[in-house]
Amino acid sequence: AYISIPVFFRHGETMLDFDAENILLSKHDKNNWDKLEFTLPNKGTRSMYASAIMECTPTGGGAMEKIPMGQQRVYQEAKTVPFRGLAIKKGVRPLEECESLELVITAAKDFEYRGKDAIKRYKIR
Repeated sequence: AYISIPVFFRHGETMLDFDAENILLSKHDKNNWDKLEFTLPNKGTRSMYASAIMECTPTGGGAMEKIPMGQQRVYQEAKTVPFRGLAIKKGVRPLEECESLELVITAAKDFEYRGKDAIKRYKIR
């Protein structure tokens, strides 16, 4: 039996270059959970694991809460990556109870951005 392992070589400097577009908050059809969708146009020259986190500051005060929304592999070759149907699970604060809300894109496993709070932030309200 033969095994084939692809190896990619990048020549020159690489960079991440993306922007979240078409950010939409809605309710999940089946269970009425909050749901997040957006697209990530990719103009970069390398791949990454992008994680979406919602940062919620509750109405009336209180500590900011970080709500993990999921992770998606963004390949350098993909020009647009859809994040669809990222549901906020039961037991987490409903988003309508958030006075301010931000979508935060991180890359925790990325060699360049590991340990950093965010690559990009998008104020929703």
